Amino acid sequence: MPKTLRVISVGPALSVQGGISRVIGMIKGHLPDHIRFYHVATFTRYTGSGDAHSSDLGNRLAQTLVFCHAYAQVLAAAIYQRSVFHVHFSNGGSILRKGLICIMLRLLKCHYVVHAHAADTDLFHSWLPQSIRRMLLWGIGGAERLIALTQHWHDHYSASLKLPSSRLL
Repeated sequence: MPKTLRVISVGPALSVQGGISRVIGMIKGHLPDHIRFYHVATFTRYTGSGDAHSSDLGNRLAQTLVFCHAYAQVLAAAIYQRSVFHVHFSNGGSILRKGLICIMLRLLKCHYVVHAHAADTDLFHSWLPQSIRRMLLWGIGGAERLIALTQHWHDHYSASLKLPSSRLL
């Protein structure tokens, strides 16, 4: 029998409408028995999203607290438990949240994979300073593998993160 593997998925709550939540749910539902799957939600409701229905909108302070709780959960798992992390990111606030988590995982020398779901080459909010952008990309670029959705995105992340093709899927 294969050795038990603990996988911690990091992304939006499964109740959030959108593609990332659906992908996480599908992964969760199709894993073999030797994989112990845990999900850490970095946000539960959209804030300031023009595309979201008013019933899906949440308070920025509440969502900041959700993220802080998620960060603490990932930190505890990174320090106290042998785990592999699967971090899902998109653009805007998503890359900010997941980039901070990836910085921590890289500094702690954890095993992690990032899964890019971004649909725009401009990943960051315009107000975010270049130094912060570089730091977030450094964290994401430390992943053992980056999963890109298409060949176009494979090439984009290979160039922007200066990753060899062998680390991109």
